[in-house]
Amino acid sequence: YTIKSENEAAAEYIKKRFRIMSFATQTPIDITFQEVADDLVKYSNAFLIKSRVDFIMPGIRARGVFAPKPVGGYFRIDPSTVRIKRDKNGKVLKYQQIVDGEEKNYAPRDVVHFYLDREPNNAFGTPRILAALEDVKLLRKIEGNIISLIYRFAIPIYQWMIGLPENGFQATDKEIQDAKNEIEKVALDGMIVTNERTQIKAIGAEGQALDATGYLDYFEKRVFTALGVSASQMGRGGAKQDADSMEAQAHDTVKYIQRTLSIFIENYIINELLLEGGFNPVLNEN
Repeated sequence: YTIKSENEAAAEYIKKRFRIMSFATQTPIDITFQEVADDLVKYSNAFLIKSRVDFIMPGIRARGVFAPKPVGGYFRIDPSTVRIKRDKNGKVLKYQQIVDGEEKNYAPRDVVHFYLDREPNNAFGTPRILAALEDVKLLRKIEGNIISLIYRFAIPIYQWMIGLPENGFQATDKEIQDAKNEIEKVALDGMIVTNERTQIKAIGAEGQALDATGYLDYFEKRVFTALGVSASQMGRGGAKQDADSMEAQAHDTVKYIQRTLSIFIENYIINELLLEGGFNPVLNEN
């Protein structure tokens, strides 16, 4: 990103404030913005908490605008720990964070809430991955079943038939017990020699186990569709036309997220910092 303005003093002021914040919070502001982008992609929501200070630094003019103290830094918090309390008209009254049972409350003026795809009546943006979660769970369950199938049929079950279904040729209890003892003693790669009264069959090694390839392909495609990606983008191969089309869509999505980030950063971070520094970006956008 770049920070530029027709008023060079304004642009330089913002750069100085960001440098001071990076030093004071021990987190470079670029990393903070990167983490915000990560949360926005994963959760369609991201939160920065403003830390207010009495004094910024010698030579830096900063007076609080929305609060008595100016902003000293921004700290990212986990979106999954945040609740939003609103009145009956939807106005945000406070932000609440709960971590390990400990509750913290923040005034709306001290929170920057980034969001994507927010429904009209919702306080939060709707994560795009939400549509894929059930499909991912189902695909994972099928993959688990495949592991069980491999384990079940990789080593066949051996059925010993002792005796013949004819009078006088049926197996005796002693013959059955002797066969059990023989099985327990034989090595895994060993051989067993029997007479004509004993037949050994391998069950499950005839290639008749369930072929789940079609199920896996189908449900994997469902996941890719819900995520808005192609099989080629996920390293599965596919048609070049399909890959090019999905690549263009991915680029459009990235641009949309970047534009959203830019809007929030300009309106809810840079504008407040400029106002604190004596500039007026509301009446003079230059």
